[in-house]
Amino acid sequence: MDLDISGNGTQKIVTWDNPRNTQHILVSQIDVDKAETGSNGYVRNVVFSNLETQFSPVIPNTSTNYAIIVQAFDANNTMIGYEALVQDLPEGR
Repeated sequence: MDLDISGNGTQKIVTWDNPRNTQHILVSQIDVDKAETGSNGYVRNVVFSNLETQFSPVIPNTSTNYAIIVQAFDANNTMIGYEALVQDLPEGR
């Protein structure tokens, strides 16, 4: 899926390539530190249904370690691909 985060500071964008037969994409942003302490850590979950290939993450003022997970589903809601990355935002590349 070639998941990537690009941009500078608070102007980051997450991009990916949809697998063939993709009907829906679920993108999750998870605060890793909160998840490690027993909280669920979810910051944002977004479902895309129009073959979108980008997502704007929530970016705080202070550096926070996030997991970004992109999951692709076909018309039967069967997962056909996923990719994840962990990065500090906004300090990441």
